Amino acid sequence: MRISHETINALTKVLTGDGFEKAVAPYRTGPELIEFFNDFGRLDRYGPGFPSRWHYTKSVLDEFNGTDTIKDIIEAALDPRSFLDSKFDVVNAVEYLNMYLKYDGYKISRIGKF
Repeated sequence: MRISHETINALTKVLTGDGFEKAVAPYRTGPELIEFFNDFGRLDRYGPGFPSRWHYTKSVLDEFNGTDTIKDIIEAALDPRSFLDSKFDVVNAVEYLNMYLKYDGYKISRIGKF
């Protein structure tokens, strides 16, 4: 699965929780982002000299883009459990990403509770 650079940027916003004008997902710290991506086979460690959360996330997404893993990353980024105990609604994050994904020929749909 390959997605555009614009969609990579939108997914980066969802994963980091960065809001520029308005955040759509909970904020993830550097260590939380490391843990998230290590679930997909990375072996990164957080420490001195680590890049910004945005740069790290975008570069990892670029690396996985064009593989089947990017689909799994998108699904994990939108796991409703990550939105519990936050002011954010996963439905809004899905709608946000779908605005970009439609130009790539994809759409996120609910299957069961996910």
